[in-house]
Amino acid sequence: MKKNILLTGAMLLSLNTNLLYATTSTNTIGSSSIGDSIFNTEGNGGIDTTHYNLNIKWNSKTGAIDAVATVDITATQKLSAFSLDLHGLKVSSVKVDSVAVKYSRGKDKLMIVLPKTVVKNANFKVEVNYAGKPLTIENSVTSGWETVAEGATALGEPNSAKNWFPSNNHPKDKATYAFHITVPKSYDVVANGIPEETTETENLKTYNFKTREPMASYLTVIAIGHYDLEKLTAKDGTPLYNYYFKGMKEEDKKVFANEIEIMSFFSEKFGAYPFASGGFIASKGGSILAYETQTRSFFGTPTSEQMFAHEIAHQWFGDLVSLSNWKESWLKEGFATYSAALWFEHKQGEKSMDAWVKNSYESMMGIQKLPKAGLAELFKAFQTKERMMNAKEVTALIELGTKGKTDAQELKKALAHIHKEGISNYKLDVVLNEMSFPYFDLTFNQYSKFSDIIDGKTDNKSFDFEKLIANLASAPRSVSSLDQIYSAGVYTRGALAMHSLRLKVGDEKFFAILKEYFKRYKNSHAGSNDFEAIATQVSGENLDNFFKAWLEERLIPDMPEYGLFKKDYAN
Repeated sequence: MKKNILLTGAMLLSLNTNLLYATTSTNTIGSSSIGDSIFNTEGNGGIDTTHYNLNIKWNSKTGAIDAVATVDITATQKLSAFSLDLHGLKVSSVKVDSVAVKYSRGKDKLMIVLPKTVVKNANFKVEVNYAGKPLTIENSVTSGWETVAEGATALGEPNSAKNWFPSNNHPKDKATYAFHITVPKSYDVVANGIPEETTETENLKTYNFKTREPMASYLTVIAIGHYDLEKLTAKDGTPLYNYYFKGMKEEDKKVFANEIEIMSFFSEKFGAYPFASGGFIASKGGSILAYETQTRSFFGTPTSEQMFAHEIAHQWFGDLVSLSNWKESWLKEGFATYSAALWFEHKQGEKSMDAWVKNSYESMMGIQKLPKAGLAELFKAFQTKERMMNAKEVTALIELGTKGKTDAQELKKALAHIHKEGISNYKLDVVLNEMSFPYFDLTFNQYSKFSDIIDGKTDNKSFDFEKLIANLASAPRSVSSLDQIYSAGVYTRGALAMHSLRLKVGDEKFFAILKEYFKRYKNSHAGSNDFEAIATQVSGENLDNFFKAWLEERLIPDMPEYGLFKKDYAN
């Protein structure tokens, strides 16, 4: 009887690797993973990439690319074979130091055999010719290179750069880059680094960009579309290249107006701006997302000044010092979130920071702030079913808004709007406008009750409060999945941890800690233990219990300096 055998991607990779590497010694083959705890197949061992030269021609009709990637590599061990990360795309040839070599493809890997075994610290060049239409990366925040209405964009966070060029796709391995992107003449191109002179033929134009400082592969960006360039100079002389999509409203550009001041403020607090150029890309489209692409932050529009400050801060937190492991993402996202709060404290005063701390803490306690007017729009967005509500239900809703301190006369006026058959839950504005409370300020259990009243449910289930906040404000060092990398525990609890450290050691020591961190790990990578060691050294204090409470324990600590205690939000 004939048996059909189904091979998994991992089995195929192993099979292809074994066949390709059959003539090489196993102890001279670079690992096919760099050992990340979240993305355990990303990155590769045995190599240190030092420079990428990417020549890419884009077909505007098909969305396909035709490319040559030349990668400068240093062996980190005695090496006979190694791999690079590459998703999809057809490879036509691979050369090492101009010599054609054997290669094979596995799941998201390009395996390469060197012409001869090299010793540790040997340098060599790899040239990969490849083509095709980039395929979307699953289990990533960005899609990698993708066709968009304006042309194409390539964004790599956290692991999707591999869909448009072969790389050692992990923040631990950083390299300099040169981009040469050829497009039809009607398009503009933006990339990381300093723009250089373009070259033209009858129908095509090649845009050239170079970075002077090393960069993680996920921080690369390509934007093909139609852009207006604004050139500015930072206070320290750094050239800034700001790209706005053509036709962008002047009103929407205002959020970028403080670019030079924000950079100057962060340079004062963290140390000098770390790169040879700066700037941003304001792209066309309704995305609210933004990315810390090195030297050229990328924004969906419209955006906000808070988001703008956050991404500028990433040039230090995440770009200058990258992550040693993706589970350490609080080191970039928590810091960048707090940096935006620092900017508004500088701009608006101490009360701005006080409000940010309170709102941030309460957001992780499950506090829900709902508008009193316009609830119908909110209900439509959440696809709440329209139904008739009686006076008793509306009164219960009002009691939540007034926190049980309902004015009798206001309530009488409000209920007068309810007819015998009741009132639609989509038409509550006329009732609630009679009440003087400004908005619904609800604990999570109160919000659950609010939802039940609106939906006509009577079970009124309550939630396990500790379980709720353990999920909403998970420990920053407990990250074990892609979703958790971008959780409130990473962003908000991580940011509050930084503010609490500042309160504990004082401003002078706190900012000295940050400057020493960047000085020690610039153009490299670090983890929580590295940061904690510097904080302990610079402050002269034992911070073990502090970091354990804020970064590891299941429940976020109280913040007594602000009168914020978990127990007050439990009901």
